[in-house]
Amino acid sequence: MNWKGTNKLISYLFVEGVLIFAFLMLLQVDWIVNSVLYGYDLKYSPVWAGPYRTLMWIIMSMLGLALVVTAVLGYAEYSRVKRLSKMAVYICESCGNFWTRGLVEPEIGKGKESKIKMIKSCPLCNKKLLDK
Repeated sequence: MNWKGTNKLISYLFVEGVLIFAFLMLLQVDWIVNSVLYGYDLKYSPVWAGPYRTLMWIIMSMLGLALVVTAVLGYAEYSRVKRLSKMAVYICESCGNFWTRGLVEPEIGKGKESKIKMIKSCPLCNKKLLDK
């Protein structure tokens, strides 16, 4: 894996950790309201309990959605970085210039022009690459 891919994965893991921490802190606040405050003579009332529960469920569901989306995007990035790290690298022996693709003949569809051009010589040193 290259360092750019590793940095992206670390940032996804960091965001995932922050979201999990926020979720746990929200559960702690809920535990304080539903357990501890009754010891200090908190009286149950539908006036405050209804909006409290509604907001708590909205916040928990939004944090859960953010956790899932971040996990899916992080896994997609991990798969992309893993796939790119396995790509073949072509190196010009004389100048050291390198490519990860472009040395293979592209498939051209019916009447469509391909955007990929086959490289027959190195652009830096003009040495023919396909002589061997």
